Amino acid sequence: MRKSYRSEELFESQYFPQHEDFSNYDLACEEKEHPMLEHMCNLAKELRVVLPISFFEKCGYIYYNAVMMIDADGTRLGKYRKTHIPDDPGYYEKFYFTPGDTG
Repeated sequence: MRKSYRSEELFESQYFPQHEDFSNYDLACEEKEHPMLEHMCNLAKELRVVLPISFFEKCGYIYYNAVMMIDADGTRLGKYRKTHIPDDPGYYEKFYFTPGDTG
């Protein structure tokens, strides 16, 4: 039997895009200054595992729903910025996120 693993999206806080609230922009951080990403780099190295980490990225005045891939030695392999941004009841992501530019 094949095991299924799930990585929670934007797990650092309660899933905030369920409501439109400007104060939630305070949750975003620049990638290089993001304390949670640094913590996860250390954890990946300690446990020798590859981690896909979802985070709320601030890049200047633009905000993304991004995923950073962290290698088993703790190095950042690269990130993906989500391109499909839903806007349905309970998923007001277009209020917060710009479609990604990473392909």
